[in-house]
Amino acid sequence: MSIPKQMLKEWCETYEEAIETLDYLANRSVGTAKEEIREGLEDFFIDNGLMNEEEFKQEVEENE
Repeated sequence: MSIPKQMLKEWCETYEEAIETLDYLANRSVGTAKEEIREGLEDFFIDNGLMNEEEFKQEVEENE
C-alpha cells in the first residue's frame, strides 16, 4: 500500500510536524525506514563535503 504525497502534506500541517515525523522515523522506528533515512543523511552530508565519514559516525553515535 502506498500513501499519496498529498495526504502526507495534509497530515503534517506545519514544518515542525514534518520534522517531528522524520525524527520519529529516523530515531525511534525500526527496520527499513530508519536505515534508509540514515543512509540518505550519510550520503547527503558526506557527498556534499559537510562531514567526512568519521565525523558522521561520531555525530550519529553521540545522539543514540
